[in-house]
Amino acid sequence: MFPECLARSSFYTAKLLADYGDPHVDTSSLAYITATEAAWMPHLREMRHISYRESGQRAKLAWAQFRYNWLRILLYLPHIGHERLAPQAWATITRAVEQIMYSYSDLISVNQLNPSWPQVQRLVVCGQLLILAHDAGELHRREAQTLFQLLHDLLLKHQDTWPICAELIIGFKGVTHVFDLKVGPEHSVPFHAVDEVVADPQVDGWPYAFGFDFDLSTFPFS
Repeated sequence: MFPECLARSSFYTAKLLADYGDPHVDTSSLAYITATEAAWMPHLREMRHISYRESGQRAKLAWAQFRYNWLRILLYLPHIGHERLAPQAWATITRAVEQIMYSYSDLISVNQLNPSWPQVQRLVVCGQLLILAHDAGELHRREAQTLFQLLHDLLLKHQDTWPICAELIIGFKGVTHVFDLKVGPEHSVPFHAVDEVVADPQVDGWPYAFGFDFDLSTFPFS
């Protein structure tokens, strides 16, 4: 049976693509973007609080989250050159790229990557977006170091199947050199699976309804 998490993400993908093709729907409007994300978020929230031990189930969750994050990129990409909306667009796109690469890491950690040419293409797009995001000032230096290293490691995982990845790695390493970042095999981090959290039997589920009942004006920001 097709998993519900993938079915939902496929539905939202089909809907967004249909809206893109509909001349009567303005997919670049803030009203459309916020309404669309608001519809997705409950499902993302639900998925991210699910803990699975079985590798196949983990892989399905990773692929579902992967799809949602590509949709986020599609939503915000038209605004990266906008005078006022570009900062929000880059913040969201960078977050989506980061999560896409972590989803690939999840797949590797449970031996479910299955390298393919479309995945190489997606990683290249992620790398190009990281370059633009870093140039736009969106990335903290440590964050940039981590993400470009992860990009390097993910391309390396595809290199045996797609030798052109060696050239792609050289190209992205050249960019990181310009950014004064150190990327290479010696900086790689193992792709470990995230350990399962054992639920406390005394706690009945996750308390979603957190309150926010304190006065932010009294918070010591300095």
